Amino acid sequence: MHKTTSLYTTALVLAFAFLCACDNHSEFSKKYPVNFTYMVTASQQLFGTMGNYGQFCSIRRETNNGKTEIVMTNSSGTGRYTIDATQKYFNYGLGGLIVGTNIYGEHLAYDLACPSCDRNTRRLTLRDNGFAICNHCGLTYDMNNHGVISSRDSTARPQPDARGMFRYHITYNGTHITVYN
Repeated sequence: MHKTTSLYTTALVLAFAFLCACDNHSEFSKKYPVNFTYMVTASQQLFGTMGNYGQFCSIRRETNNGKTEIVMTNSSGTGRYTIDATQKYFNYGLGGLIVGTNIYGEHLAYDLACPSCDRNTRRLTLRDNGFAICNHCGLTYDMNNHGVISSRDSTARPQPDARGMFRYHITYNGTHITVYN
């Protein structure tokens, strides 16, 4: 009887260790520096995103004609906002940020660059249904489920090192969001 209990306990511990090792989609990334704070009511895109389940907004820095702006895009459109003295020191990860509220009401933040392509120019395209698609490698990520890979385009080249989206910490107090590693 003692030998059976010991084998059962060992099997249970090994199964738990295996499940923990495979659950990399819930880890927070430190690969690219991120620190971003913004008043939600100052942006129509953030205001519409953070208060609605299943909505996400992309945030990136862009320079046009020598003027640097914060560009925010969600399903209702794109807004361009002038960077102030504090905001010029913000870090946006590799390709920018994706922030939003999943269908369960959890506030989430991801990198805008495809994690499998791992290049700042390979930004994900957001869909209204909580999915993000890489037009280069053909992977689709489920932002409602912590950025796991949900499907692969049938014409996409195989990616043996494909991984879920890079996640960042996010706080939202109803007025401001802060995204950080």
